[in-house]
Amino acid sequence: MSNVEITLNIPEELAKNAREFGLLTSEHIVALLEAEVERAIMGFATEEVSAVRAERREKDRDEGLRRMGEIATQLRELKPPITLAEIEEGIRAARDQADSKS
Repeated sequence: MSNVEITLNIPEELAKNAREFGLLTSEHIVALLEAEVERAIMGFATEEVSAVRAERREKDRDEGLRRMGEIATQLRELKPPITLAEIEEGIRAARDQADSKS
């Protein structure tokens, strides 16, 4: 670990109060700096995670839209459903066939 000397220009009243509470020690200043560095890293990581999640949501949305388009195409290619007239015609044909066997 290397040593770095820091000179602070702070109001005298603040320096007096900080000294009284033991806040001007190297250990305390190091702890404050470590906490701030950790906070900055976490902030950066949070931003990165948010960006990745946003990208994933966009990709999922695009994939969903693509899949919906495929399904719509498949539905257009299906035969139309049987009509009532076709059902009635099938029933008549079955009856006619049954009558012809009797």
